[in-house]
Amino acid sequence: MYSLQGKMLSSQYWNIGNAFTLGLPQLSKGLYLLEIVCDEGVVVKKVVIGY
Repeated sequence: MYSLQGKMLSSQYWNIGNAFTLGLPQLSKGLYLLEIVCDEGVVVKKVVIGY
Protein backbone atom coordinates (compact mmCIF):
# COMPACT_ATOMS: atom_id res chain seq x y z
CA MET A 1 0.00 0.00 0.00
CA TYR A 2 1.44 3.36 -1.04
CA SER A 3 0.50 6.98 -0.54
CA LEU A 4 -0.03 9.06 -3.68
CA GLN A 5 3.41 10.56 -2.99
CA GLY A 6 4.97 7.09 -3.39
CA LYS A 7 5.69 6.38 0.29
CA MET A 8 5.25 2.70 1.21
CA LEU A 9 2.74 2.47 4.06
CA SER A 10 2.31 -1.28 4.38
CA SER A 11 3.81 -4.44 2.93
CA GLN A 12 2.52 -8.01 3.27
CA TYR A 13 3.60 -11.28 1.66
CA TRP A 14 1.62 -14.47 1.10
CA ASN A 15 2.40 -17.88 -0.31
CA ILE A 16 -1.14 -18.90 -1.21
CA GLY A 17 -3.58 -19.69 -4.00
CA ASN A 18 -6.18 -17.35 -5.44
CA ALA A 19 -7.62 -15.61 -2.36
CA PHE A 20 -6.27 -13.60 0.55
CA THR A 21 -7.38 -11.09 3.17
CA LEU A 22 -5.58 -7.79 3.24
CA GLY A 23 -5.08 -6.18 6.66
CA LEU A 24 -4.77 -2.42 6.29
CA PRO A 25 -2.96 -0.13 8.69
CA GLN A 26 -4.87 2.76 10.26
CA LEU A 27 -5.16 5.11 7.31
CA SER A 28 -6.61 8.60 7.09
CA LYS A 29 -9.38 9.34 4.63
CA GLY A 30 -7.94 9.59 1.17
CA LEU A 31 -6.77 7.90 -1.99
CA TYR A 32 -4.05 5.24 -1.90
CA LEU A 33 -2.38 2.85 -4.34
CA LEU A 34 -2.39 -0.91 -3.79
CA GLU A 35 0.32 -2.83 -5.65
CA ILE A 36 -0.15 -6.58 -6.11
CA VAL A 37 2.79 -8.60 -7.46
CA CYS A 38 2.25 -12.18 -8.62
CA ASP A 39 3.73 -14.68 -11.05
CA GLU A 40 1.65 -13.20 -13.88
CA GLY A 41 2.87 -9.64 -13.30
CA VAL A 42 2.11 -6.49 -11.34
CA VAL A 43 -1.29 -4.85 -10.79
CA VAL A 44 -1.78 -1.40 -9.26
CA LYS A 45 -5.26 -0.39 -8.05
CA LYS A 46 -6.60 2.81 -6.50
CA VAL A 47 -8.11 2.41 -3.02
CA VAL A 48 -10.40 5.04 -1.47
CA ILE A 49 -10.60 5.10 2.34
CA GLY A 50 -13.40 6.75 4.28
CA TYR A 51 -15.57 8.41 1.66
